Amino acid sequence: MFRLDISAIDEVLPQNKGILMEISGSSGSGRTQFLFHIAASCIVNQVKVLFIDLPGTFRISRILEIVENRYDLGRDNITLDILKVIRVRSWEQMVSALVNREIDVFLIDSIHKVLPEPRNINETRTYYSRLSLLLNQLLLLAEKGYINIVTTYWSGKRFFADPYLSFYWTHRILLERNGKNIKAKIIYPVRKTVILELGPWGFRSKERSS
Repeated sequence: MFRLDISAIDEVLPQNKGILMEISGSSGSGRTQFLFHIAASCIVNQVKVLFIDLPGTFRISRILEIVENRYDLGRDNITLDILKVIRVRSWEQMVSALVNREIDVFLIDSIHKVLPEPRNINETRTYYSRLSLLLNQLLLLAEKGYINIVTTYWSGKRFFADPYLSFYWTHRILLERNGKNIKAKIIYPVRKTVILELGPWGFRSKERSS
């Protein structure tokens, strides 16, 4: 069963249904750390997960640290076979990675790395063509029951590829730094704010507000 092991967020996630979730935020807001946390949860709960690493910041040591500290497991008791990692450097590699059907959860870190903002008409055509193809692939996976979690950027004024993608996410979470903590604003399907503490154990709730 898929869960994030953050109760305030898990309670808005459906069970036995596909998910297309956006985790957005500015640089340093904890987006990649959020994916590390989810990957650790998948490993412990024996859920097959594919981590698609676009920025090249994947660290297995961080995931092991979360598993050890959150779940009190020694490294000898951790099974990593259900975690697959792909370093993606091009659009073509991104598309190929989503073809894998032996996976339950797809974690895509920084999808905007292969979909940079267009600068002219020709780039705009290519941009929306690729965006449409990506969306169709992700929607198909979600319809078949797969879990898709994508991190994107938030500029402080708008979300990645809005309004084009905004109608299709089943869940949207905006991460913001709040002093030493991180504020997770759940935008859809319900509105609530969760204050998270980040540490060796990954994320855990500190308080919650509507």
